[in-house]
Amino acid sequence: MCRAIGDAYLNWDNTDDRRAILKGPRALAAALEVDRLRAAPPIAVFDELHKDSKWKTLLKAVEGWTDLGFGDFGLRYISDKARREVDFLVVRDRKPWFLVEARLSDAALSPALGHFQAQTRAPHAFQVVIGLPFEPVDCFAARRPAVVPARTFLSQLL
Repeated sequence: MCRAIGDAYLNWDNTDDRRAILKGPRALAAALEVDRLRAAPPIAVFDELHKDSKWKTLLKAVEGWTDLGFGDFGLRYISDKARREVDFLVVRDRKPWFLVEARLSDAALSPALGHFQAQTRAPHAFQVVIGLPFEPVDCFAARRPAVVPARTFLSQLL
């Protein structure tokens, strides 16, 4: 299922995947053959990376936006004492921009998205589902928590 939307699916909880992730971005880029000419750039799906204390160094989209001069971006993990959590909080110029809860196939909207969107006042909240087919919609037009196919979401990042 994951291969349907990505060239690689790596889960921090899988020992072999963790070893591959810890080799660093250059090793992952070589494994994905990012320098090979192809119709579309390769997509790597990383799951449970918030468990790695250095996970921010592995996800480069926010750094790309910063490098391109779109603002000052950061990537965070968010949880509370009630054990609610959302996988990612993207901040733009030190203000919450969007929340992401990643799911393999569950399209039932996570209540944590709405909770943390209200708490952070982030304009966007997405439940990104790997198992859903691409839809030609602008997911950033949504102002309420929304279920979004992973291919749709990823196509709109950089």
